[in-house]
Amino acid sequence: MENESTRKRERQIRAAKRLAFESIKSHPLCTAFSSRLATPQYERINKEALKVPNEWKKKVKSEYMKLRQLKRFRRNDEIKSAYLANRRYISEKVVLQENYFHRTNAIAVFPTDLPDHYPVMKKCEVKQPDGVVQSTPLRIMYSVTPIPTMYTWAPIQQNFMDHQLLATKNGEERTFVLDAQ
Repeated sequence: MENESTRKRERQIRAAKRLAFESIKSHPLCTAFSSRLATPQYERINKEALKVPNEWKKKVKSEYMKLRQLKRFRRNDEIKSAYLANRRYISEKVVLQENYFHRTNAIAVFPTDLPDHYPVMKKCEVKQPDGVVQSTPLRIMYSVTPIPTMYTWAPIQQNFMDHQLLATKNGEERTFVLDAQ
């Protein structure tokens, strides 16, 4: 029984090898097989025939590196074009804002002229890294009276009138709700 099962297993292995050999032999890219090796009596593949020459390895590696470099360059070009498009968009928006500010007559909240008692006022100074010092007198901003607590805003969660109209069923109740409001 064991002998019969081992023979059956060996036949299956040989058939699988033959099938694999046939599929390799019929592959269009496989040119390493000669007609002498393509016969089914040879079950082992000649390893010498399948070795890839070093010059082919070098060519494949150089082509692969070229493709990677092209992909990297393409990515850099996409980044540059996106950056330029963003800069163009920002500069257009800046020009629009500047035009808007030039058209409107904005008035400064604080007077720009210096008061008479400027020398005795407290000053605020800003020193820039290039050595330029800017100073201005310190002015007091008085507090604004707050809104009373009873006048606070709250979001409306639902429209109560629509809710009451939908909840009524007959016309009498509907007119009553409308009259009550």
